[in-house]
Parts: sequence; C-alpha cells; structure tokens
Amino acid sequence: MTNYEVPQNALLRNRFFYEFLLTSDRQIADEIRREYIDTLSKVYFSYFKAYSTKLIKLQVNKTDEILYSYSNI
Repeated sequence: MTNYEVPQNALLRNRFFYEFLLTSDRQIADEIRREYIDTLSKVYFSYFKAYSTKLIKLQVNKTDEILYSYSNI
C-alpha cells in the first residue's frame, strides 16, 4: 500500500462523518474537500517530480554509457 492510499482508506472508513458534514454544514464540507484535493495534488506533484528527475538521470546515464561504448570501438 502506497503512502497516499493510507489516508484515502481512512477517509473511506470515516465517510459517514463527511456525509454528516454535507447535510449539516455544506460550506465546511466543501472547505475540507478543497483542502484534501490541494494536499493530494501536492503529493502527486512531488511523486511525479521525483519520478521524472530519476528518469532524466537514468536517461543521461544511459547516454553516457552509449557514448563511452562507441568511443572504445
């Protein structure tokens, strides 16, 4: 289970409370929803940034290996 699935599962288990908020105070429920979306977008951005950085590094290392092998021919 990945790091972002843990809070999602906790939210699913406690969705009754969010449904209660929807019926009792829609504005607070909407604020919680927006905050959750904002937080997860930052998490996904962080994961994607780390992943793309590693891909670029991998690509550069592979290019260096190819150039090195051609220079030894």
